[in-house]
Amino acid sequence: MIGGGEKGPATMKTPGDFLKSIRGRPIVVKLNSGVDYRGILACLDGYMNIAMEQTKKIHQWAFEK
Repeated sequence: MIGGGEKGPATMKTPGDFLKSIRGRPIVVKLNSGVDYRGILACLDGYMNIAMEQTKKIHQWAFEK
């Protein structure tokens, strides 16, 4: 049945497609060490390595009391 908000195979996106669609937008990268990096997604490669611009490093413990 077609309709009802179902998406067909032609509209499926991969994680790489999603990341390409948000290139140039603000993102937050959270590491297991508790450090966040906030900045603009500049580029990425096929291995999901990313480069960011205007990046700020934020320690998780800086906000905990």
